[in-house]
Amino acid sequence: MIINYKDGKVKSKDFLIFKEELETTLNDFDIMEKILKKLGLKVIIHREKKGTSYIADKVKIELHEYPKIPAFAEFEGSKKDIKRLIGKLSYDTKQTTSMIDTEIIKSYSVNYKSLIF
Repeated sequence: MIINYKDGKVKSKDFLIFKEELETTLNDFDIMEKILKKLGLKVIIHREKKGTSYIADKVKIELHEYPKIPAFAEFEGSKKDIKRLIGKLSYDTKQTTSMIDTEIIKSYSVNYKSLIF
């Protein structure tokens, strides 16, 4: 399991860019949940996601699967590399979005705060 922190999002015309992204492996979900609760944090969103990661032409591709909505892909890399890979896949940036997961989920009119498989 991976825990991820993203900060300082900047939207350009076709892309969503984060100034900082930190990621680490989480070995025990239950222990992490207890730590967060002991720090006084409260659960506001509980959603499960299945994901698969690929790398192609210096671009990281994350396939995201949530309950109740179609799967979608997230591309991470330089704008130039992403545009080139999207073209190789016979798409262009007009067929993409810079929405984050929550925005995509909301666009399907499902309860984005509770998505359980």
